[in-house]
Formats: sequence, C-alpha cells, structure tokens
Amino acid sequence: MELGNKKANFYIDEEILETIDEICQSRVLGGRGVFIKELVETYMKGELLQSQFENEVLSLLRQYKNMLNEIMESQFILLNVLNTICEINDYDNFISMDERKSFAITESEKHVLMRKNAEIVKHLEDKKAGRSS
Repeated sequence: MELGNKKANFYIDEEILETIDEICQSRVLGGRGVFIKELVETYMKGELLQSQFENEVLSLLRQYKNMLNEIMESQFILLNVLNTICEINDYDNFISMDERKSFAITESEKHVLMRKNAEIVKHLEDKKAGRSS
C-alpha cells in the first residue's frame, strides 16, 4: 500500500482511497470492503473531531487569556485605589506596587518565620537538655 506523507502524518494515497470508495459503493466486496470503508470513515471522523476539539481548546485559551488580562487590569486599578486611600489616611502604602505584597502579608510571613525559628530553637534546646541528662 502506498502512503502519502503530509504534515508529518501518514495518509492513504488519494487514488487508493478513491478505489476503495468505488469498490465499497459498487458493493462488489463483502465484509472486507465494508470494513475498510468503515475504517476510513472512522479515521476521517476522528480527524474531524480532533480538529474541532483543537479549535475549541484554542478558543477557550483565547477567552481565558482575555479574562486574565481583564482581571489583572482590575487588580492594578484596585491596588492603586487602596494605595491612594492609605496615603490619604496617612498610612504606609497598603500594597507595595513593586512587590505586590500587603503589609499584612509581610507581617504574617515574618510571624510564621519567627514561629518556625522558635520551634527549631526549642527543639535544639530539648535535644541538648536530653543529651546532658
């Protein structure tokens, strides 16, 4: 069987495909001809479904990208509004525009780090006390 190479995928040569279709339409062959025709139709249907799926995925990705851009723009506007309110009320910026972290987040991270350090020190002291006794 001859194969045509297109786009790095292998397809049945057009002449062979036409011959198979002619034979199947004339119903000269029994089960094998019908089977080959069904196989070709299934293959073509699968290619069509795959291309439809790829188009739908690309469309969804474009929609998600647009939504993400809108969310980021909204977030940027909100951050500017919050920073302006904080400046009006004589506070430090609510969120540093460079780091995109709020004061609360920074303080929480410091608290968690101090707690971990305290646990490590306690563990080391317990270990040291356990060895000496």
